[in-house]
Amino acid sequence: MFVRFFNFLRGYVFLGVRGFFLERFLNLCLKKDICLWDVKYGGENNLEMKMSINGFKQVRGAAYKTRSEVKIKKRAGLPFIIQKYKKRKAFAAGFLIAVILFSALSSFIWRIDVTGNEKVPESVIINRLAELGFKVGTPRFNVDVYRLQNEILKKEKALSWLWVDIKGTRANVSVKEKVPAPEIVDDTVPSNIVASKDGLVTRVVALNGEASVREGDIVDKGDLLISGIVSLGEAGEKIGSARGEVTARTWYSKDGEFPLEKVEYIRTDKKISKNTVNFFGFDVSLYIKDEIPFEFYDKESKTSAFHIGKNFFLPLSNKKDVYYEKNKIETKLTTEGALVYYGGIIKKELDKEIGKDVKVVNASTDHMMQKNGKIYIKVTYECIQSIGENVKIENGG
Repeated sequence: MFVRFFNFLRGYVFLGVRGFFLERFLNLCLKKDICLWDVKYGGENNLEMKMSINGFKQVRGAAYKTRSEVKIKKRAGLPFIIQKYKKRKAFAAGFLIAVILFSALSSFIWRIDVTGNEKVPESVIINRLAELGFKVGTPRFNVDVYRLQNEILKKEKALSWLWVDIKGTRANVSVKEKVPAPEIVDDTVPSNIVASKDGLVTRVVALNGEASVREGDIVDKGDLLISGIVSLGEAGEKIGSARGEVTARTWYSKDGEFPLEKVEYIRTDKKISKNTVNFFGFDVSLYIKDEIPFEFYDKESKTSAFHIGKNFFLPLSNKKDVYYEKNKIETKLTTEGALVYYGGIIKKELDKEIGKDVKVVNASTDHMMQKNGKIYIKVTYECIQSIGENVKIENGG
């Protein structure tokens, strides 16, 4: 992109060359260091190409030696534009200022994107880079990418790799996060397996050590399940690391008190938009009134950066806030309706709490009407899960 911009500044011509010795013509141009590009065959004994203005001034010798006919098809670039509008000085001056401003803006980073991150927030990476002096508005030339990489990886232990790729006025920061090593039980450290939760034991598999419970036993959190101390009879006992799995039937519950009505907010067709332009970090509001004419509303925001192509961003953006009106709808509920509506809310909260490794085998919902007119609802999950966790044996037992 910047090569094209440079060629535009110095000007160039589109040439058509016709002759029988076109290859020799090109070789002679190269020997004279004539700058040409986008060379294409335009048919038998014909070439098309772009050439700098200075190069065109030197091409006559090559054309004469190869008996080639050279024609200018089109002139392009800043020098020809200035020549065309030289009588309109105000226009030419404005155009020249725009070109200078465009050239100056192209020397800085105006957008930083982060890709590859899942757990580490983008804002954390952006802030780490800013601490090292790399941020929006930083000159794009002479950026020490290796320094940024080394310093960020030293400070951010969750990252294993980072690279900054600068194209145009855009910097793309690619990262890779460290994959946590699987937890490995050290067999050389004496340990027991104890219950991590209350439950009814449904299965015991002792791979190393001695089972202290069996199927059907009720255990509390912290109870011994598999002992790392194994009795050897008269020979005494052996202390090792207990290994195995104990699954149990467990219970989770959540409750709450709710009114016999539900409140919903439904969008209408009404909406308003407010635009704010940001230029070099300064916000300029394009609206007069700050008030929102709706009692209830949703807000959606979208920021659009001004750019030319994929990689040339400018320090100019527009933030559009859209406010959607909502109507408040209150609906009376029957007991059955309240159980379905609020019971569903409680179940969603329970699902988040128990995690993916717990298997729900049964769900029950109990309720009771209160004197204040509200309904008390309790949801209970009956589950099957592994409840064993390794605990180091202290002081030999």
